[in-house]
Parts: sequence; structure tokens; C-alpha cells
Amino acid sequence: MKTFSFVIFSLATVITMNAAEKVQKVLASAERGVYVETWELAPPGANWSVKKSVLHGGKQEGVDIITVNNGKLTFTVSPTRGMGLLHARMGKVVLEWNRR
Repeated sequence: MKTFSFVIFSLATVITMNAAEKVQKVLASAERGVYVETWELAPPGANWSVKKSVLHGGKQEGVDIITVNNGKLTFTVSPTRGMGLLHARMGKVVLEWNRR
């Protein structure tokens, strides 16, 4: 778990504020000594967002999650748990995994 920058870089190649501007943010890097507990990118007037947060309480204490919403599809992954897909929703279709 050296860095999560690849996650945001990958998202940045898909999600752009305009044709010329890409978004990149390092959220955690052991090499650089960087750790951002919470972060959100939701430009005014845009129908998309990227949010990083940390779960608290019980077994999930300290687990990082990243939620991506492109206006139609919303999904949540956990970079601290092998980039596991935790939740996905598109319209009325919802996919959730049992977290036992």
C-alpha cells in the first residue's frame, strides 16, 4: 500500500473538468509521507463527484473508501481492502456485497 495516487490518476483520466484540465490528487503515499483522511471534488454545476472518507466503528474502523459518482453510476471502492468494490448503483439497479 505505497500510494493511492494511481486511483485518483486513473479516475482523473476519465473525469475531467474540461477537455484540457485533468484532476490529480495524492490521497495516501508511504513514500511521500502523505495521508488525507477526507477529500471531496464536486465542482459547482457539475453532475459528478469524487469523495474519499474513512469508516469508523466496529470492524470497519479506519477503512478508507472512495465514492465516485458520474451522474448516472455511483460506486464505492476500498483501496485499503484490495480495491474491493463495496457498492454500485445505476438508477434502480443496486449491487451491494455482504460485509461479514
